[in-house]
Amino acid sequence: YLCLIIIFYSNLRRYLSTAKTVIFTFFLTTLPFLVYHAIHDYLDLPLAFYLLAAMIYCWRGLKENNFSYLIFGSLLAAGAAWTKLEGFFLGLIILLSAGVYFVLNRQFKTKFKHFLFSIFYFLFSISPWLVFKFIRHLGFENVPGWAFKPEVLKILFFRLTETINWNIWWLIFILVLIFNWRKIFIRDFKFLSFVIFLSIGFYLAIYVFTANNVFVVWAVVDQRNLLTIVPMTIFYIGLLFFSEFDKIET
Repeated sequence: YLCLIIIFYSNLRRYLSTAKTVIFTFFLTTLPFLVYHAIHDYLDLPLAFYLLAAMIYCWRGLKENNFSYLIFGSLLAAGAAWTKLEGFFLGLIILLSAGVYFVLNRQFKTKFKHFLFSIFYFLFSISPWLVFKFIRHLGFENVPGWAFKPEVLKILFFRLTETINWNIWWLIFILVLIFNWRKIFIRDFKFLSFVIFLSIGFYLAIYVFTANNVFVVWAVVDQRNLLTIVPMTIFYIGLLFFSEFDKIET
């Protein structure tokens, strides 16, 4: 919990004033569901830390053209994969978003080796886990099978409005996106936007199209899954709302 706060504040403070950084750190630290997990030994909070750190350092690597940050971010993504099964896919989303960033900014030819190295360090770091799963014939799903269940979306929507868990964060998230939509795909936000939207899309896909939707119906782990990405959304919205990146050429 403390590591999550430290890495959130220290990196957001690099781009925003102290007062603005404190506002969004307040949003993070006062989430009831996050505080609850700070004193219970579930793996969702450690996963949230690894994902936030991986996203931040990969973004800084791209923004500051610092290859070492990108590699460090890939190792943090590997830490997410070691923590929980979802971490493998979300960590991979972070690294693939870097590849998409290079393509859209016409840097793929010059930065291709950087992208390959980040993927290599990620896969190499988790190779013992992958080999173990292969030897034991273990899959990558908690509940195997496909089961289209669009009514899950209604359940998830009402879960987002539960102030007992999230205060009014998800309302703030949606409103800031609506009123700052022009910033979403400018140069400095492309990578962050891909990570956030693909991560949310990942959870929506597994709950709407696979048998994992039972976890939503039974209210078992869907809120814990949201916890893994909510620190990333707060960091993203803080920059989107307050930053001056929109002055940078797209």
